[in-house]
Formats: sequence, C-alpha cells, structure tokens
Amino acid sequence: MRVLFFISLFISMNFSAQSEDYSSFTAKSKYDFKQTIRRLKKNFKANNIAIFAEIDHAKAAKKAGENLLPATVLVVGNPKVGTRLMQENPKVAIELPLKVLVYEENGIVQVRYKFVSLLVSDYKLEKVEQITKKIDIAMGKIIAESVMK
Repeated sequence: MRVLFFISLFISMNFSAQSEDYSSFTAKSKYDFKQTIRRLKKNFKANNIAIFAEIDHAKAAKKAGENLLPATVLVVGNPKVGTRLMQENPKVAIELPLKVLVYEENGIVQVRYKFVSLLVSDYKLEKVEQITKKIDIAMGKIIAESVMK
C-alpha cells in the first residue's frame, strides 16, 4: 500500500517516475548533468538538508584510468530527523545519511532515490514510521523541483 501511495504521489507531480523494484524511484531531469546537480544542492540547502558528501564516480574512474558516464552520489540528511530514526533502532545508521544518485544514461540525466520508509519493517521502526513517510515525501518534492522546468 505504501508503494502505491508514493508512486501516485510522484506521477501526480508531472514528472517521469519509474522503478525497477519499487524500493526506489528514478526521475528524468529536464536539465543537463551539472545543472541537475546544482539545482539539487540548491533545493537541499533551501530545505535545511545538509549535503555531507558528493561522490563523483566518473572523476574517480578517470583517475583510475577508466571511463564512466557521469554518475554522482549526493549524501544528504537532516541530523535532527535522522537521529529520531537511530534512537528507535541504532542499526538503521548503516542506511543513513540518505543518498541521491544523479547519473547519465543514453544521453538522459536521471535522479534515483531509495525510499527510506521501506526500512520500517527491516529495522522495526514502527514508532517513527510517519517520520519516514514525511522524509520520502520531502525528498520526492525536492527532487521533482530540481528536475522539472
């Protein structure tokens, strides 16, 4: 039921949402790779979501003498919110902070996010289930604002 809620939410936002396994969604960006990264960063900061790290996989591949299409992971979160989840179950810390992947495939820039609310059953987070839903909704809105014109 939760998955249907999120799928309908993202489809209603008028952007292309797709998922291979229903644990995540992928949104096509109307911007080029660098613009998409800039827009995501700007929108995360505007929503008080810290950017803890930026991992440029293509840059690392180039240093290793390999080629890779653009692929960057933004490691993001809000410590006040994430702490609530970890207080419920410290083991969920392995899943936090959240990660957003921006990648280019077949000339299309896409943004991928894994739903944190699906961790509720794995980590017995029933007491903070509503918080995980709010996180997913907020992340969906931020990503949608970042990829749409």
